Amino acid sequence: MNIDKHYKAASIHKKIKLELYDYIDNTKTINDICLFIESRIKLYSDNNEINSGIAFPVGLSLNNIAAHDTPIPKIDSNKLLQDTDVLKIDYGVHVDGSIIDSAFTWTKNEVYKPVLDASRESVDNIIKNIGVDMTISEIGNLSEEIVASYETEVNGIFKPVKIIGNLCGHSILPWKIHGGKLIQNVKNNDNTKIEENDILAIEVFTSNGNGTTILGKNNSHFMPQESRQPITRRSQELNDIIKTNFKTLPFTQRYLEKHSPIKYYNVCLDELYRKGYLSKHPPLIESDPSSITAQFEETIYVSSNKIINLSGDN
Repeated sequence: MNIDKHYKAASIHKKIKLELYDYIDNTKTINDICLFIESRIKLYSDNNEINSGIAFPVGLSLNNIAAHDTPIPKIDSNKLLQDTDVLKIDYGVHVDGSIIDSAFTWTKNEVYKPVLDASRESVDNIIKNIGVDMTISEIGNLSEEIVASYETEVNGIFKPVKIIGNLCGHSILPWKIHGGKLIQNVKNNDNTKIEENDILAIEVFTSNGNGTTILGKNNSHFMPQESRQPITRRSQELNDIIKTNFKTLPFTQRYLEKHSPIKYYNVCLDELYRKGYLSKHPPLIESDPSSITAQFEETIYVSSNKIINLSGDN
């Protein structure tokens, strides 16, 4: 773990976030926003960074889609962002595998402000109270208590704001966005302790729906895995390209277009998944189709005497 590299990645992430607020003010397509973020990561990162400093596919998840949605070529090119939409913007920057993972929610719709506020306050209070030897269980109790105090009113109907219980924060390791610790934000019995030198992604997903997600279609997130299963020559060529250009970082289909000479790489992706060389992470959608979801997330560093919010605004 190299904290200086985390600081550098955080600086890039925060710089892009400031630019994003101005960029999104004018109605854009979801694809425009995605390309803007990725182009800025590439611009501010060193030329030799794996995947140009992009730590994982930019997440742009609308309304009741909570996470893991990113534009797929020829499917999402013309999807417009509306003022009534609620958009989760989740992107990551790495410097030599030291990852910053941070997200925020954008909307001009004041009706859903309590859903956003519940997530933001919960994340802030976890960071304020977390420390060495605090348990995951204690974090869950704190988070759930805060979110339970919020409700929304839509057309005269009041609905409680809920934590999406099957989405968690996580530890971060070099080159691994999910480092092993899962930080549940609901009441739980996990006595795993926060440790000195942990790098943690503190994130809370909230909704005015059922508080749980289901898997969507049109998978756009893949993560390299280790396998020794026999595969076709074309799939082996693609797997070599993936290892060279992404190592263990998650990627999406459009990242392959400049690297892969294989015309039908989707067929090879399917084989690599079936044979254990890749894991799939499809969109996660609130099970209530009429609901909206929110997400805020910060990457923190835990030391024995203080907590550093690496991705925070201050």
